[in-house]
Amino acid sequence: MEELATFDVQIDIKREDLLHPEISGNKFRKLKYNVLEAKNSNHNTLLTFGGAYSNHIAATAAAGK
Repeated sequence: MEELATFDVQIDIKREDLLHPEISGNKFRKLKYNVLEAKNSNHNTLLTFGGAYSNHIAATAAAGK
């Protein structure tokens, strides 16, 4: 968390764009547990679906690297 303090007001900023170079924000949080479960279960395939140009599909592919 970054901290911004001005005029006696403190604002904490959660920079989710800094979590991963290709997977950010809610996509990282959604995929995290599915990827961990697949790895812990010795699965080497993760199946998902989405529309054309889907950021979720791109994030899932990046998580599989």
